[in-house]
Amino acid sequence: MSKQQFPSYIGFGKLRPEKISENNNEINADYYFLDRPVHRISVNKIGKPYYQMWDQPKGEGISSGSFELDELAIFHFNGLDCIANPVFAYVRQQVCSLGNIYFENLVSWKDNFTIHTSHPEGRIALLRLPCRQDEDRLNWLDNKFENERPHFGDDEENLFYPVSFYPSRLIVTDSSGSSTTRDIVMSEFVVPIAFLYDACKWLTNERIIEKEYAMRLLVTDVVKREHNSIQIFPANKASGFPGYKIFLQGTDDKEKFEQTISEIDDHTHA
Repeated sequence: MSKQQFPSYIGFGKLRPEKISENNNEINADYYFLDRPVHRISVNKIGKPYYQMWDQPKGEGISSGSFELDELAIFHFNGLDCIANPVFAYVRQQVCSLGNIYFENLVSWKDNFTIHTSHPEGRIALLRLPCRQDEDRLNWLDNKFENERPHFGDDEENLFYPVSFYPSRLIVTDSSGSSTTRDIVMSEFVVPIAFLYDACKWLTNERIIEKEYAMRLLVTDVVKREHNSIQIFPANKASGFPGYKIFLQGTDDKEKFEQTISEIDDHTHA
């Protein structure tokens, strides 16, 4: 295998070509998330190539191997357990430090969900952005997404792209227990996890993510798009944050979602 055959990104990390090293037995490529090495790929130089991938530092996180390079990230991220994985913990800390962002665990083999993995992405993140139902702001956002959205990936196709745009509802409960229902619009995007920090930084720097706690950007696993759901966040009295619930549309039953929204509106106006 030549040095040029290593993918430019894999999983949470991006390749630093200057960090590719070799000895008499193997070639090693290190992948970085910001300034921290998060993955290493090694391949033997003698005999049939066998690719190994470790989370960094070695001995923490998970490791995997395959005779096929284009299957490596699939095997590796099938075994991801975010609760115990230090690389995920670091990535989440850095992403959430950007601003008003909630980043939940990606789906694990322990969860009752189908795991979607691919190479070299490992996992795909779903970004769920609540937006105020304001025509001027929605037009401004549409222009941002259409004309200023950054391009991620080596090819012509942008790996950071929209997948859904739909009306929804947000129910916020204050400290007295009083609830308010708001009309909102959800804008949803996908991006490989190697570019997640870059995407969230752009959304933050451009002030696309709103500052209100209940309007946080939600980062989750793309598999969560499959079903309608209600994301519930209890109030945090110590921090003064209200409780809220947000209604999220899946791909399996849009009619049921629209019915739910209609029932919420009927109850609100009753």
